[in-house]
Amino acid sequence: MKAKNLELKVGIFIVLGIVVLVFGYLWMKQAKMKSKGYKITIHFNDATGLKRGDPLWVLGVQKGRVLSIKLAGNKVSTRCYLDNAVVLKKDAQAAIRDVALISGTKFIELKVGEDKELLDISKPITGKGSPSFSLGELGDILDPIRSIAEKISSGDVEKTMEHISTTAQELAALLKENRPGIKRTLRKAEKDLDKIVAVADKLDKNLDMLSEVLEDIREGKGTVGKLMQDEELYNELGSTLKETKALLKDIKENPKKYINIRVF
Repeated sequence: MKAKNLELKVGIFIVLGIVVLVFGYLWMKQAKMKSKGYKITIHFNDATGLKRGDPLWVLGVQKGRVLSIKLAGNKVSTRCYLDNAVVLKKDAQAAIRDVALISGTKFIELKVGEDKELLDISKPITGKGSPSFSLGELGDILDPIRSIAEKISSGDVEKTMEHISTTAQELAALLKENRPGIKRTLRKAEKDLDKIVAVADKLDKNLDMLSEVLEDIREGKGTVGKLMQDEELYNELGSTLKETKALLKDIKENPKKYINIRVF
């Protein structure tokens, strides 16, 4: 009887010791966490896949974790622990990301922001949820891949590749056979191109000269310029040209009138 009582006391003492150790560990953990970090609240429209204990990353480095997730009206309120080394600015942003495409494991990506004003951590940050990726959507993506694989296995691709290989060999043989002619054509084309460039340069210079002449005429420089600017001189020259034309016409029609030949 005394032995049973002793065993009972020892058992109770061991259980109490374990409980004290567990509570002590949790208390020390919380105290350590409070001394090295602080808590923030992030609101998401959708927190699918996110769970308690998921990491919180800053610039690819884990600096916190998710403490709790609960509904707050039409939002999901996420309470997170964050290391004291992270200083959040007023324009800080948060988003739920996938560790891998279809792993289902999530983390919160936190951007500290660049604003000069610090964030008021008593107010929640509005975060962005990650798009969900269902197995049905994965099936929709794999269907075209499966179709391509079936075509490859059917042999059509092998025939196409054989045809491409044959065409490439024929093209290579054709180029090899006509290589001297191709080189001559390229050299001739290069010379013709040089001639075209030379003609273009000459034409460009002539256009510059013509532009200068027109500018001189517009400003009344030179004989032509003065003629264009002096209306009276222009009219007199026109009259003289008309009289000269009339004289030449009369000489052609009546040459004897102007040439007097005498025979002695």
